[in-house]
Amino acid sequence: MQTDTIACLICGSEKTTLTCTGWDRLHFIKGSFDVRKCEVCGSFFRLPRLQYEHLARFYPVESYKAYAQKQPGLARVVRGLGVIKKRRYVERLVHPGRLLDVGCATGDFLVEMNRHGWDTVGIEPNERAAQLAQERGCRVMVGTLEHAQFGADSFDVITMWHVLEHVSDPLEQLAAAKRILKSKGLLIFCVPNLHSLEAKIFGHLWAGFDVPRHAYAFSRKGLKSLFDQTGFTPVETRSFFGGFNSLCFSLQFLLDDKCGNVPLRNVVLNIAQSFFSQCLLLPLLRAVDVLGQGSIITYVLTK
Repeated sequence: MQTDTIACLICGSEKTTLTCTGWDRLHFIKGSFDVRKCEVCGSFFRLPRLQYEHLARFYPVESYKAYAQKQPGLARVVRGLGVIKKRRYVERLVHPGRLLDVGCATGDFLVEMNRHGWDTVGIEPNERAAQLAQERGCRVMVGTLEHAQFGADSFDVITMWHVLEHVSDPLEQLAAAKRILKSKGLLIFCVPNLHSLEAKIFGHLWAGFDVPRHAYAFSRKGLKSLFDQTGFTPVETRSFFGGFNSLCFSLQFLLDDKCGNVPLRNVVLNIAQSFFSQCLLLPLLRAVDVLGQGSIITYVLTK
């Protein structure tokens, strides 16, 4: 492995190491990308660093999970329950007010929050996904947070569900969020947990790396550096959702990489993604979450 002076945008260290070269294992769209590790904060990042418009082809609206409208029954149920769980989590922390959902996709979370008395706005870089959200009655801007023209102190809550790992400059993203949050407002976001049991088991095939869509895999030390640089105060850290979907993606990447027998691969994956498997794994995934080893980690910060 080669260590050189390509700087980490999280902690600023110039000591980073090339760990592997990755490609799109989800949609099999052509292109290769380097994954480097910062030897100081322990986070990983993708090179080249590209803005969303240069990566848009890796987010096909018809098949990318966050955008896809046509999904099997179980997937729709799981997605709906996940949205309800997010809403309850937010409402446990704060009363209904003005909320911005960054990376709102097709508006599932906005619709749920609107139903329960929240004044919501969404922002989404994918024009077609934003249009689908608007057709559902959501107020959604097309673009990215750092370029949005929101006034200072505009929101009680900002949510970023699986957004920060996608952006080219997470420090800029957090600084933009802080500017538009009200005093004592909350930033709630989730990212893949680099320290999870799943990451340790699957290694470079872990879903949390998801090259090239994920620009970063954050370590705890790296996230602390971002919080310190932007002046956010951590309130709570918790694993509470998303483990089953992440595990299925990691297993899919592993089977694609190791299993040359396509029919066998499909059988194993279908069994793993079944309702029976989810029910069977639920107690284990819950225990892993409680121990802080869940595949998704949620942070609550205050301004």
